Amino acid sequence: MVVQMAARTANRNIRHNERVGGWEIIRAGERLASAFDETREGAVRKAKAMVRREGGGEVRIKDDLGKIVETEKVRGLFWPRRTAA
Repeated sequence: MVVQMAARTANRNIRHNERVGGWEIIRAGERLASAFDETREGAVRKAKAMVRREGGGEVRIKDDLGKIVETEKVRGLFWPRRTAA
């Protein structure tokens, strides 16, 4: 029996959490927040940095009902490979 793992994606979802009083940053497909910020702008900035480091993807902002209200594509960082001398 072969078990396939789903490919992890760099996409991040941002949603407001009233209980905590701030914005959660959640990896797409996950349930728990990987980061948190008090402001929406700060959460978007952190999410973009995470996605950029992981090779690019999307940052999606969701409303209280879970509907995507805003999406932004983020390009990844491409570091040049070091060659052996």
